Amino acid sequence: HLALALAYQLDDNIAESKVFAEKSLKLASNIKQKTAAETLQAALDQGSIRASLKSQEAFSSPASEIKSYFSSHKIIGPKLETISWKKDSEVHIVLKDFPIGSMPEIAKSTFIAKSQLALTEIRPKVDVLIYDKKLPSIKLQFSVGVD
Repeated sequence: HLALALAYQLDDNIAESKVFAEKSLKLASNIKQKTAAETLQAALDQGSIRASLKSQEAFSSPASEIKSYFSSHKIIGPKLETISWKKDSEVHIVLKDFPIGSMPEIAKSTFIAKSQLALTEIRPKVDVLIYDKKLPSIKLQFSVGVD
């Protein structure tokens, strides 16, 4: 419904756009969808949809969501060296001075679970490989998102 609201707005059919924006808000199943729908409705009311789309994180790509999440992470962010994509479905995150090998299993499991939860809306699914620059053979490897 959100996509239809956008399409109608871009076609200058504001009335239909507002109808579908309201439907998308009612059907929103998580905070991200609700925020996107509310932002669209506010932009439609103000007539500033293009500016809203530029600043709305809900419309970002998987690459920008992953980059944003890990670069702003309180532990990973300061240690982040590089984020590179080996293919559309695989991202390599290199950290500086981050001893993955000495992390307790519970810490690894908790970190992976929180990352998967935070990045659950990514489509399509992305394989994440995290490793220290000095010891690239020791990795954290998990998937985020859904197909």
